[in-house]
Amino acid sequence: PSHDGSLPYDGVARDFDGSISNVTLYVNGSQYGSPTTAATFSINWTTNAGGFYTLATLARDNEGWTNWSAPITISYD
Repeated sequence: PSHDGSLPYDGVARDFDGSISNVTLYVNGSQYGSPTTAATFSINWTTNAGGFYTLATLARDNEGWTNWSAPITISYD
C-alpha cells in the first residue's frame, strides 16, 4: 500500500457462457464497499490500521452462479 493506506485491487472476471453481473471485494471475510458491475475492475481498498489482511473477490454471473478468487494475504504497517 501507499503511505496513505490505499491499495488498488485490480482484476478481470470472466464467464465463458454468459456475462459477469458484479464483482465484490471481501477483506478478512467482510464485504468492502459496493459491488462493481465491471468485469474488468479496479477497487481502491483503504485502511489506516496495521496488521494482516486477506483480500478476495466474489464474482456473480448473469445466471446467479458465483465463484471466489484465490485469496491474497498482505501485511500493512
